[in-house]
Amino acid sequence: MNDYMLFFMLDNESEASPEEVAKVDCIALISDFVKNLMEKGKVKSCLGLDTNGASFVSRKGKVIDGPFAETKELVLGYIEIKADDEDEAKAIAASCPTIPYGFKVELRPIVSILPFNIA
Repeated sequence: MNDYMLFFMLDNESEASPEEVAKVDCIALISDFVKNLMEKGKVKSCLGLDTNGASFVSRKGKVIDGPFAETKELVLGYIEIKADDEDEAKAIAASCPTIPYGFKVELRPIVSILPFNIA
């Protein structure tokens, strides 16, 4: 069993019209999606992210917080899942019911980059 992260983003270049998105309760769709995955034992963690935040970069040796060009995607949350293999993880990501309404789901395998475990 492998661990993967699904990142949920709002895609400003989506083909879905604002009218289509307004008709759909995306929170309910995501809630049902996560609940279904939890019942199958696939969810390790799941959190939404506030749309307010900060980005930090280094410019001329100084770490700064914006201003930055407007982003095309807004990260709204994540689900950490367990999957038997990459194909299963891809199938889970592709089954997200909010994709047709302007949400993008990015799938990434989780890898250990630290020489020790946290938890």
